This record gives sequence, C-alpha cells and structure tokens, in this order.
Amino acid sequence: MSGRLAGRRVLITGGCGDIGRATALLCAREGAALVVAVDLREALAAHPFDDALGIACYACDVADQHAVAALFANVEQAHGLPNVVIANAGIVESAPALAVTAKIWRQTLDVNLNGAFYVAQEAARALVRQGRGGVLLFTGSWVGEVPSRQIMPYCVSKAGLQMLSRCLALELAPYGIRANVVAPGVLDAGVSAQIFRQFPERRAPFEALVPLGILGTADQVAEALAFLASDAAAYITGTTVVVDGGASLFQRGEGV
Repeated sequence: MSGRLAGRRVLITGGCGDIGRATALLCAREGAALVVAVDLREALAAHPFDDALGIACYACDVADQHAVAALFANVEQAHGLPNVVIANAGIVESAPALAVTAKIWRQTLDVNLNGAFYVAQEAARALVRQGRGGVLLFTGSWVGEVPSRQIMPYCVSKAGLQMLSRCLALELAPYGIRANVVAPGVLDAGVSAQIFRQFPERRAPFEALVPLGILGTADQVAEALAFLASDAAAYITGTTVVVDGGASLFQRGEGV
C-alpha cells in the first residue's frame, strides 16, 4: 500500500481519544503496515475500530511502568516492534492553583509526563536494539508555553514533554531516532472540548482568541503528527510544532 507512512509500524497511546483516534485512522489510510491503538480497557470497549482497517487494540495504563514494558513485549511478539511511537495519552482536571490537591497533581503528572517517559524510553530501547532508527512523537499543548488558569498541573506536564522530547532528540540522534512534539491549541475536540462541555461559557472567548477565527480539529493535529512521522520530516528533530491557529501569539493565558 502506498502513502506517507507505507511500511511503518505505528503505536499510539490514548488511541481512543479524539486526537488518538483521528491519528490512528490517518496512519492506516497513509499505508502504515501496522497501527496499534493503546488506551484504557474501558475506552477501547467504548470506541472500537473497524476491523477492516487492521488497527490492533491493546489496553494499557501508561502511568504503570511495568504495564508499559509488558505492552511493548506483547506487541513485539504479535506484530514486531513499532518504529513510530506516539505518546498521546493525557488527562486534565480543572481547579484553581490554590485548590489543586496532591491527588490531582500526581495523577496528571503520572499520565501526561511520567507515562510519556515510560512509553518513550521503552520504545527507544527497542529502536536502539533493532538498529534501524525510528520516530518518537509527543502530543503536547500550546499551554506548555502559555500559562493558563485553572489547569496548572496540565500546563506543567505539557511543558515537561517539550524538554523530554528535546533531551531524547539530542541523545538518540546518533541512533537515527527523531523526537518531536505536536502542540495543539484550542480544539473542538479532546481536552478542550471536554472543558467546554463542563464550562460552556469559556468557548466564545477562546473562539475570539484564535486569529484564524475557528477552533482546531483532531484531524488537523493528526496531519501534523503524520507529517512528523514521515520521510518529509527526516531532518526535523527536537522541535515543537504548534497547531493552534495562531492563538499562542497573544500570550494571554486566559485558561481553557
């Protein structure tokens, strides 16, 4: 099958969320030899993929380092090692900074940052072992650089992803492994849509904040991830591609 990702084997965590699902579907359409969608068991049960697409689904809590190691062992045994790994799983809980509990802080960092580290390190070890190079991608956020009210742990976790990616890019370059971040802005999908459902009054101010005039989509983020996974991005590593319609140009930090 032809396509930008022909012959690649792609694994994406958070595969049943809006961005994860859009990315898995796009990778399959772009000719990936294998697409593995990883999510929590209940998410997989609620959002099955069409079997005709050949997308393999695995349950894993990325905050559990041992579960991540088992995931890669199981995928390798059943399909071979993926050479494109996208750490996309993420959670958010809205609370004022002074009301953030230790539980909220710990859970957010465990999934968004620690989980991404566990996945990336396990993937990198496998890629180095097979000696053919590969791609590590992370789903960040524009709030990794622009502070935002009510979601401090989420902002911190996404800022950490950018440095994690840059460190990996530097150390893994000799092995032919690239590492990059795609940082979505305010989307009508994923975390943003979740917050807009909880606080509908926040939608209009953010629509006004985006210079391009509309909220982004999961498909637009998937396109950026697919580009960075492809040969067209062969000379790009250690960078963050911001997909936000220009929202971060204002540096306002209004809070999503």
